[in-house]
Amino acid sequence: MNKSYHVGICPAGTIVGLETVAEFNTYDDIAPTSPADTGFLHLDPYTFTCCGVVEGFEFETKNPGALEVQFWRLVSGTNYELMGTATEPCTNEDKCAKTFTGNEKITVNGSYAWGWWSADPNIVEHGTGSGDVRRVNQPGGWSVNGQYDWGTSATVLTNRIYGTRITVGPNTKPSFTTLTNGGTTLHSVTEDKGAGVSVFGISAMDPDVSDGDSLEIIMDPNTYFTYNALSASHGEVKVGNTPLGLAPEPQILQFFAYDQCHNKQNATLNITIANLPPVIHNLPSVATIPEVTNSKTFLITLNVTDYSDDIACIIQSVTPSNAFTSITSFVIDKISATEFNLSTSTSAQFRHSIATSHVVTVNCSDGTDYDAGVFTVYLTPNNPPEINNLPGSITISETVKSEVFLFWLNVTEPDSQAYTCYFGPGNSVTALSKFTVRHYANTSAFAIYTGTDVTFDTSTDPSFTLDIECSDGINDTNRNFYVYLVSNLPPNITNLPATRNLSTTAPIGFTVFTVTGTDPENDQLSYTMTCDPAACPLEIFQTGEMVLNASISDTTVVGYNINVTVFDSYRNQGAVRSLTIIITDINSMPTIDNLNNAVVLHENEGIGALVESTICTDKNVPADAITYFMSCVPATGSTVIGINSTDGKIKTVTNVNYEDAGTPKSFICTVTCSDGQASATATLSVTVVDSNEPPSFTQNAYNIDVFEGPGGKQLINSSYTFTDDDVGDTHTYRLDCGADTGYFTINATTGIISFSTMYDVDTGVRPFSVSCQLTISDGHLNDTVPVDITIRDANDNLPIFTPAIYSFRTWVGRSVGAPIGDISATDNDITAFGDLYYTLDTSLLPCDCFGVSSTGQLYVKESLYAIGVGNSVTFNVTATDGGGEKSSAPVTIVISEETTVPPVDEYWHFFDDPRSIAWFVVAIVLFVIAGGVIVYLVATAPSTPAALTKLHCQCCKLRRVFRPNRSKPSNPDTAPERSWRSMILFTHSV
Repeated sequence: MNKSYHVGICPAGTIVGLETVAEFNTYDDIAPTSPADTGFLHLDPYTFTCCGVVEGFEFETKNPGALEVQFWRLVSGTNYELMGTATEPCTNEDKCAKTFTGNEKITVNGSYAWGWWSADPNIVEHGTGSGDVRRVNQPGGWSVNGQYDWGTSATVLTNRIYGTRITVGPNTKPSFTTLTNGGTTLHSVTEDKGAGVSVFGISAMDPDVSDGDSLEIIMDPNTYFTYNALSASHGEVKVGNTPLGLAPEPQILQFFAYDQCHNKQNATLNITIANLPPVIHNLPSVATIPEVTNSKTFLITLNVTDYSDDIACIIQSVTPSNAFTSITSFVIDKISATEFNLSTSTSAQFRHSIATSHVVTVNCSDGTDYDAGVFTVYLTPNNPPEINNLPGSITISETVKSEVFLFWLNVTEPDSQAYTCYFGPGNSVTALSKFTVRHYANTSAFAIYTGTDVTFDTSTDPSFTLDIECSDGINDTNRNFYVYLVSNLPPNITNLPATRNLSTTAPIGFTVFTVTGTDPENDQLSYTMTCDPAACPLEIFQTGEMVLNASISDTTVVGYNINVTVFDSYRNQGAVRSLTIIITDINSMPTIDNLNNAVVLHENEGIGALVESTICTDKNVPADAITYFMSCVPATGSTVIGINSTDGKIKTVTNVNYEDAGTPKSFICTVTCSDGQASATATLSVTVVDSNEPPSFTQNAYNIDVFEGPGGKQLINSSYTFTDDDVGDTHTYRLDCGADTGYFTINATTGIISFSTMYDVDTGVRPFSVSCQLTISDGHLNDTVPVDITIRDANDNLPIFTPAIYSFRTWVGRSVGAPIGDISATDNDITAFGDLYYTLDTSLLPCDCFGVSSTGQLYVKESLYAIGVGNSVTFNVTATDGGGEKSSAPVTIVISEETTVPPVDEYWHFFDDPRSIAWFVVAIVLFVIAGGVIVYLVATAPSTPAALTKLHCQCCKLRRVFRPNRSKPSNPDTAPERSWRSMILFTHSV
């Protein structure tokens, strides 16, 4: 189906062509001009823009005749295929119409065009209009499904529109006939279906006759199934290339049926994959095994198959089951996909006396279904082992202590089964503790032995009856073995009593004496001994050897009495015998008489300081040479003090420093005094105590270079470095500058030095350099270092002009170089910062008429006639100090006439100008008026303090307005007379 023309479903009553009656009426009475056997194809503008079925047509006719309406489908280019026709005899000369029913309805879509053919001439009326109508003379017309090229052989009528219209409506959507439309159809398939096998048929139909051959059935992609279309309306579901045994259930297949208008019907096919159970091919079966089977024994290989699934086989049941034989007595091992070995398990046990056979039910499953079969196991009975050489007996001595072989067992097993022999239930507890049955590894031999470390006593147990049992695990045999005992005799010491001398010089391990003894049965002998006095430095071995086990070099005991006892291996005791030991060469022991005390060692003790003298006495001196040595705990104590090995004096071996991390604060030393044979020890407890050390500056002197400044200005802002061995001491600072000390303050904690008040070297009072002593103290001890402080002058004063404004009057004829007046300034800086030089700003004057000397003298530089008589000029004088600071003052000069001004320059005072007198009179009058107002306010104001205070404040404000300025004092350290200046300036302008 060509979906490129799916332009939407036509609504009911869709009109293609002239849509209204009025439009039809416009074509009335227009004579057609079509000959007989002529066909028309209406391409434009009346084309199909939707998809549906033709429900009827209506033509505006002029003459009667048979009219065949045709529906063409575009094949390509201008080539069309005739898809259907409808013939109507038109007898009415006005209109010809037909309504389609049933199979007459033809489906059209966007690829269709319509036209008509008639054997009669001049039937359909036309009018003038824009369109594309093709006309062809075709005697006999065309056959349905035939193709015709409406291009080259047709006449194109581009200026006509014919009185025709087609009614189109929606077509009917298709439906499935083998599936539930819009629902689900269930179907089952066995898993053995192979690739390409058809498992279900799919059919669909469409009531619209034109849609039947254009149906399209599609299925959504699926891994396990495919759809094979056999025709437009029929197909089949086939198995894909993936085995169905791997498919999860269910498989949902979605189907859709489309007609040529793209009407859709959907349906679902739900396929379940039916599992095929596995098959056990070689059960039932049987096998016969011995009753004594107790290891894994192969019985049968099961052949099991399944179409696609993995198989697992298990033992489902064992009948009968008992205390020996159950489901765990058999195992199944998978050896391939289809083969399983059935065997007895390694823990299997069988008893013929309980059951002569067992039925094993095997279940094999693929996870969904299973198959079961039975395997019967028959048992052959077992025969017990035979002990061929019992009963039997043996006689042994009661002196037997260790394991001794007594008897070999001769055993046979009729069924050649493995067997074991052991003590049976008829043995006493005593017998079980004294005898054993031993099996020799890798053999079938068993023997009877005495136990290890056993004791026999004929007085309590003269004989034993041993119950011997041999078993093959199923059956057993019991026989008796008899053991008879004979008595043991005590041993005897052959070389005691005796006496021996022992020197104090004898070393440890020295053999003092060897005791010898005999035993009638030649039993192993052992010895014990006791001493008087009890704590003797001797011991005796099992061989009878008596040795010295401790040094007796310093002993004072003169001898020992020793009693020796002998035993045989059965603990039979012989007679006690004595040995006397006499000690010779006894040494006198040294003693320390004055230690075991405590001493205090003060810090800063030098090397060789005496701490203590050891007093050691020995009665053998001078025959014995006394030596001393010492050890300390902790061992670092030996780095502080040492002992002279000859005279015993204990002295310091280092300069004692309490703060040194390697110096122990307390330690205990052990002092040893030795005469070469014996020694004495004593302890000395030492405590090292701290002593105060003075702090010490790390520099020999400090130099401070600072500019003058205000009080509180820090001269140095970092701490001084110093050392103090006493950790934790608190340190303070003080500063001594002699008579100049008051100029400075020092922070006692940080040592930071500051000016105490304003430090100004310009006054000439305070010095440029001060020598001080800086002291640091830990509260007890001090260190002092010189500190030299240099104070430099800062450019902290501006040049000052006095007065602040200068006015001069000079006559116009003053000669060049003649002085006019002093305009010098002062600067309180006493260094080069106070040196001044002057400049004039005469840039706005008509001439460079004035100059200033280095001392501030104003003089005539050029002729004053350029200014003119009666005129005044004003300019600035600037004074600059040695540090670049500047101040300026205005200078006004009035040029007078030669005839009225004497040739002498002078200040121009206030009352020299008549206009000033007028201003002065006005000021006096205003002052009187203001005084009257104040008197009035005082007389009329309330007499309350608050009111008077307010008035007073107002007066104060008035007074401040007229208060003259005060100049800065030249020396802040003194209180010079304050000078008050007032100035009255006169100006004259022409």
